[in-house]
Amino acid sequence: TVSIKLFKKPSEAQLAGNVTIYKIDSPKKGDCGESSCPAGVAHFPETFGGYKEGTCASVGYTVPDGEQDFKVPIWGKTVSIKLFKKPSEAQLAGNVTIYKIDSPKKGDC
Repeated sequence: TVSIKLFKKPSEAQLAGNVTIYKIDSPKKGDCGESSCPAGVAHFPETFGGYKEGTCASVGYTVPDGEQDFKVPIWGKTVSIKLFKKPSEAQLAGNVTIYKIDSPKKGDC
């Protein structure tokens, strides 16, 4: 018995891999939604959905805020969208050191 295996060459889209796309206020107002998408079809959400290639972090949304499933209109498939929000001013400022002289006892700092 002879066994023959058939293979196809990968398409350009398959070779290109995935790209990250994002959209502000989608799917949750005030957040940035980010997802991975095959490079060969990324033009669809960019053209028809207002998404842009890149990450939420690249536009200042760096604090994770969960995930949400999103059903893509027309396509009908559900994709997972990672949500990010902008950091608060306190988070942006970072940590500070505070001190008090003579506390908790006289002569201490």
